[in-house]
Amino acid sequence: MLSRQSDTREWLPGTVQDISESGISFVADQSLCAGIDLEMMFVMAREIAGQANSKVLCRGEIIRTAGTSGKYVNAGYSFLPDD
Repeated sequence: MLSRQSDTREWLPGTVQDISESGISFVADQSLCAGIDLEMMFVMAREIAGQANSKVLCRGEIIRTAGTSGKYVNAGYSFLPDD
């Protein structure tokens, strides 16, 4: 997966741990804080997207982080249009 703060251009890698219809849990390559607005790109599971290997672009907000590094992230999201 890739993520970036909504006000930046640089995409940063991360690793999805869990995903559902309403949220995503991932490990970021840098520390993040709750309340930050994010844009995220990742492959959505067939069970959620309705088709295999669907690459999606989403906007979300970090709900909470865990660990002393702040790299374990839980975020809610909504899909962005296919412009």
